[in-house]
Amino acid sequence: MLTTFHLAVLRAAVLFFEEELCPHGVDVMRPYFDEPLPSAPSAGELRELRRFLQRCELWSLRGFRATARNFDVPPRKTADVLDRQEIILTVLLSHRL
Repeated sequence: MLTTFHLAVLRAAVLFFEEELCPHGVDVMRPYFDEPLPSAPSAGELRELRRFLQRCELWSLRGFRATARNFDVPPRKTADVLDRQEIILTVLLSHRL
């Protein structure tokens, strides 16, 4: 689950990329990405991402997800065989300034 600590780390990582890696280009950044980048993110893109993350807050909601145990059950009978699985939904909300 994404926590406020994780959000703080993401904010710090984006700031680090913007200040320390962006001036050196994609070759310096490449080892930090799981997926290959076609081009280096620009300083403006990183600044925009940092501002976006600064406007964000996390909300966590606890609920239940109903899942069918038997996929051969006709749709009208599905409600009879549902399991309720507890889930926690984490939402990243951005407030526009």
